[in-house]
This record gives sequence, C-alpha cells and structure tokens, in this order.
Amino acid sequence: MVDLRGARRALRYWPLAAAFGLLIAVARIAATLYMMREAPYYDQWAAIDGIAVARAVQAFDPRYLLLPHNEHLMVWTKLLDWLQLAAADNQYDPRPVGVLLAVLSALTAGLLLAGGACHLQKGRLAWLCAGLALAAIPYSWESLSMTWNDAFSFLIAGTAATLWLAATGTRKHAPVLLAAAILAALTMGSGWVAPAIGIGVVACRAASRDLSTGAAIALALPQIAAAALAFVLLAGGMHSGNARPPDPALALLQVLLLTAAFAPTWAMLWQLVADARIEATDAAAAQGRRVDLFVAALAVWGYLHVVSMIVLRSDFRLWLPVSRYMDVIAVAIMADLACLLRLTEGGIGRPLVRIAVPAVALFAAATVLASPIPLHYLRWQADRLSGAEALIAAAVRADDATVITRSEPSALPYPDPAYLQQRLADGNVRHVLGDRLGDRPEPAAFVRASRVAERWLTDHAILLCVLAAVLAAALIAVATGTRRRRAKRVGTPP
Repeated sequence: MVDLRGARRALRYWPLAAAFGLLIAVARIAATLYMMREAPYYDQWAAIDGIAVARAVQAFDPRYLLLPHNEHLMVWTKLLDWLQLAAADNQYDPRPVGVLLAVLSALTAGLLLAGGACHLQKGRLAWLCAGLALAAIPYSWESLSMTWNDAFSFLIAGTAATLWLAATGTRKHAPVLLAAAILAALTMGSGWVAPAIGIGVVACRAASRDLSTGAAIALALPQIAAAALAFVLLAGGMHSGNARPPDPALALLQVLLLTAAFAPTWAMLWQLVADARIEATDAAAAQGRRVDLFVAALAVWGYLHVVSMIVLRSDFRLWLPVSRYMDVIAVAIMADLACLLRLTEGGIGRPLVRIAVPAVALFAAATVLASPIPLHYLRWQADRLSGAEALIAAAVRADDATVITRSEPSALPYPDPAYLQQRLADGNVRHVLGDRLGDRPEPAAFVRASRVAERWLTDHAILLCVLAAVLAAALIAVATGTRRRRAKRVGTPP
C-alpha cells in the first residue's frame, strides 16, 4: 500500500507555492482591473496633495514619506505612489500600483498556503480549499479597489517574514530579520505588533534552549530597533480615529466571542509550552516545533489586530466579512485553523482534535458557498468608483466645480465637497489627473504603456486564465509527485 503520510511529507514547497500564487494572482489582478479607476478616491487624494502637487511646484520633501497619514505611517504605499508619479511624468494612475500589490499579496498567500500544506498531516485539502477561497474570492474587495487601502499586503508580508525568522532563524539571519521587521513596522501604525510578538517568540525559543543567549539577543535586537523606529516616527501621530466611543458591552461581547474562536491557538500555545520541557528527538521534530511556534505566533498577531479593530475602529464595517481588513482576518483564520489541525490528542486540545477536520471542511464549504456576497460588493464598488470618476471628469470638462456640490454626498470621490471644489479648480491638480480626467493634452508615456498592457490583459483574459490553470496544475503535479527509487540489483548496471 502507498504510505499517504509519507507522500504528504514529500511535497515540494516551491512548485506548490508557485501554483497557489499564480492562481491567486490571476483572481486578484482581475478584480483589481475590474474595480480600480485612474481617479483618486478618498485616502488616495493624500497622494495628490502630499506628492503630486508638491512635485508639480518642485517643493516635494522626501520626509513626507515618513510622516503619519492619520495614525498610519504607510511608508511603502507612499513610496510606490511617488515612484509611479515619477515614472509617469507626474500623471496619477494607481492601477499599475494596484496590480503590483495584487501580485505581492498573491505571492505572500501562496508561500503561506504552501507552507501550511507541507506542514499539515490531516485535513490538508479542506484547509487549502479554505485558504484559496479566502484569497482568490474578492472578500477583500475594498483593499483591491484602492492602493491606499492595500497597505495590508506589505503588513502581512513583513509580519510573516518577521515571525518566520524569529521562530526558525539563527544568529546569521539577524540582518534579514531587521529588513523584515522594518517592512512590517513602517507599513501601518500597528506594524510594531509583529516585531513585538517576534521578540516574544525569540524569548520562548531561548527559554526552551532552542537558542543560545547570544543568538537570542542577536535576533531580538533587530526587532527592538524596528519597533523603536516606528514609535519614534509615530510620536504625536497616534490616535484611534474613532468618530464615537465604542459600546463597552458590545465590544466586550465581540472580544469574548473572538477569544473563544481562537481556542485552537491557545491550546497550541499550551502544547508548545508543555513540549518545551521535552527535548526534541531529532532535527525534524525540532523544526516541526519551530514551525508550530510560527503558526501560533501568526494567529496571535491576527487575533490582536482584530481585537484592536473592535476596540479602536468600532465605526468601521467590521460586521461585514468583506472589509478592507479581510486580508488580515483571513491570515488569522487560516493560522487558527492550522493550529486546530496540528493539535495532538493530549492536553487541553484533546476535545478539539475530534472535530478538527470536519470543522475545517465545513468552514471551507461555507467560504465557497458565500462567494455571491463578495462578488456583489465587487460590482457595487466598481459602480461606485466609476461614478466618482465620471463626476471628476464632468466637473473638469465643464470647468464648473459646482458640479460637486450638486451631487449626492455618497457619490463624491472625497467626503468634503469644499475640498474637492478647491482641488478641481487647481491647474496643477488638473494636470496631475491626466488626459482623461484632467486637462493634460495627452497621456504620459508610462500611463499609455500601462493602458496598453491592461487592455491586452483584458482582451486575452480567457486565454490567460486557461494557461494559468494549466500551468498551476502542472506545478501541483510536480509538487505532489512521488520520487520513485529504482532498486539496484546485483550485477545490474545503474
């Protein structure tokens, strides 16, 4: 008989990660090109004010990239906008940046899903179906529609790299860990949470004698430096952004329900603490324990983010399973489910083990069956952004900014009509808005090339989807194929 458990262990990581990343990238790029428009919308106007107009009058200060936007640093988001404006002769078009962020988020998801598939021994297929559905179905439509909402791509990538290196790295990984921690810390106001948890992970490894004291210090210092840098840059810029104080009873109830939902994570942490007293019998067991520590740390990170949303962002649409926070929520869910599937029969996780595989399979089915909800909001968001873009074009073409005040508030591309009137009357802003929305006579070369590329992708969408599916299937076949060893017979040449 074939040893299925052995076949699971023989999975090839990189072909599997490439296959998942490719499938998710196709879906997220398609959603981005369908929704995102060339016009700035809501927070994206910050790029017009802080970067584009400043560049137009030759007064751009690079220190702007390090200033908080609301309570977030958003260094990498601003940097991408600056690069796009520099490449496009100061014509604003967020769509190329949106496609790049869609690819980044797909690659990150592919790496994490492939790692989970190689690590899990039971319920793998259901777990993968759930992960692919959460990443490929546009549950995070709000992030995919605006570049300033998709800072979560950087946050998740930086966090995953930070916690992975903290859980599995050695002294020689300290420089890479510094880069990963800075990537996470300078993404958002809560970016420092990743290195903070990473420091705790390193401390756990040191306590279980998986790291020497010197190696633990070498891995902790870069994370301390990244968190300290974030706090220095955020000094005086932190606030909750809440329009109203949260309802204490409702917030407490939500936190209690969330804490109960993360019971597998708490059981996994208890299991890791209990196993810390037992020396690993071989290198594979020790590495497995480190990976479990990474998964648990990633789940705790997601849990803390959702708690912060409940407490500090109660006025946001947290009741919708399709908000701008969905990518973070998806990572938290998948890490929690991975903890559930990795629990052993002993300890406090014993009752959960019996329901682990059916629970994950049920969640995967529910995620797929609920796809009409995000698809509805995908179309709704596309219509809303298209209407806002048409409103900007009408105001500029008619040379009448009062078009803004005569429009419904919900249709505006920015909630402040006076602000929009002032900006659309500014010649610099009109030039930045380009040839379709502003008064630029012709598009910049970069924008023209990006439009050609986008049109080619749209025109050949069916063919490209088929090719991506075939290539992904081939990569999965390579990843799951077993290596057959030829038995050597005496006297038979190899």
